[in-house]
Amino acid sequence: MADYLHAGLNMGKPREELLEELAQKYERSTRQIERYVADTEARAAEEWEEFIDLIEWFNDSLSRIGIKDWVVWNFHDAPWPIFDVPSTDKHPAELDAESVYGGLKVGLKIEKKDESRFRRLLLHLKRRYPEFKKFEEWKNRFGVLIKECQDIARDIWLAAEDSKDGTGMRMAQPLLAVPPIREGLYHVPKFTYDFAVDNYRKNIRPVFQVVKHDDRLYKLVPEDDPDYDPENGLAIGSQEAIERCKAATIKLCEWYSRDQRIGEIKEKEKQVKDQATIFQGILSTILADLAQ
Repeated sequence: MADYLHAGLNMGKPREELLEELAQKYERSTRQIERYVADTEARAAEEWEEFIDLIEWFNDSLSRIGIKDWVVWNFHDAPWPIFDVPSTDKHPAELDAESVYGGLKVGLKIEKKDESRFRRLLLHLKRRYPEFKKFEEWKNRFGVLIKECQDIARDIWLAAEDSKDGTGMRMAQPLLAVPPIREGLYHVPKFTYDFAVDNYRKNIRPVFQVVKHDDRLYKLVPEDDPDYDPENGLAIGSQEAIERCKAATIKLCEWYSRDQRIGEIKEKEKQVKDQATIFQGILSTILADLAQ
């Protein structure tokens, strides 16, 4: 603009006239920029609009991921059936996994629920936000972590069934017998694992109750969460068997809450969640912009 003013003065134009022309040029340029920005924002909004439900789901799913996900218990030699359980804050089930070449490939369930749209959404995100180019790398690291969690979960399950130092009970298989057999362990391994993760090196002892299941059997329930599984509790059996199960489960919880491996997976979980927080921040910003 200084060059324009200097050239105009050299041509003999009055200074006031030149300043007015400059003001008009600046105003036109400002309006063009504002229109460009508005058009760009409108196109961006249209681009995300078709994915708004998926973005909300994606964002919510990332907020629930962690090492207590049900996927930890979906290992190949588990004696329990693998169900697609609903995800809750207390018992998250946001992850999906499959064994590949001796390792574990982990992904979010949302990826398979709406595979085509999620793939297109991810392409948009990677194009606009470089952080999402690390999404696959992040999932690979998460897969390694979940595999380590499964190794610990398997150890806990076997320790829980051990006839000498464990409960001496097997995992219940009520659907495999006719008539159904109710006796057995239901959630002792998972409760032990979750307790150890939540109370690592805290010197906290779990408290259980032995309560009536029916006229013949008893069940074990956590004192602070009697509705953990309203139907089955943590285990079902004779009063003697459940009393032994109670004592063994306390020892298991105390032992694994001091297991160094629990501390290691908690530290790795923090790193995974830190990266997920970056993804969430971007998704939340998109949602906030769309809501305006």
